[in-house]
Amino acid sequence: MLRCAAEKSTCLSWGVMHHATVADSKAYLMGSNSKHQLGKDDTELVYNRPTLVSKLENFVVASLAAGWFHSVVVTD
Repeated sequence: MLRCAAEKSTCLSWGVMHHATVADSKAYLMGSNSKHQLGKDDTELVYNRPTLVSKLENFVVASLAAGWFHSVVVTD
C-alpha cells in the first residue's frame, strides 16, 4: 500500500490486469474490470484510460493498492 504525502502527488499501484493511481486525493483506475475491480458496476470490461471511481468522489483518498482481482482504497 502506498501513501500519498501531499496534495497533487500521485501514487501508483499495479495489479495483474489493472492499475490504480491517486491524483489530487481522488482514486483513478484503469485496465480490466472483469471482476469489478475498478469499482464500476457496468459491463464494460476494459478501461483504457484512468477513470475516476465515482463512488469515492466525496472522499479524500489517502492510499490505495491494486491486487490480483481487487483494489483497496484508504480514505482520510
